[in-house]
Amino acid sequence: MPLLGWSGKKRGYSTIYSVLTGENALEDAVIDTEIPGLDVIPSNIALSGAEIELSKEVGYHTILDFAIESISEDYDYVFIDVPPSLGI
Repeated sequence: MPLLGWSGKKRGYSTIYSVLTGENALEDAVIDTEIPGLDVIPSNIALSGAEIELSKEVGYHTILDFAIESISEDYDYVFIDVPPSLGI
């Protein structure tokens, strides 16, 4: 069974990295899973460089807040699972 009911085999999907860099809206990155009421937003290795890239932007620390605000009416909870920050 795929992890969380999503096989990862959706072509041309957006990632949280593309949302943070402004390439895609968060709504476009949400993927339905086989588990009712559970959606995911995928990531990939590109996210590892986001902290360095985005730290140059004014207000970079609020980018995710604003993105989540755009879908907050659709969800009761939003869980964010990320690796530890490199702290660079």
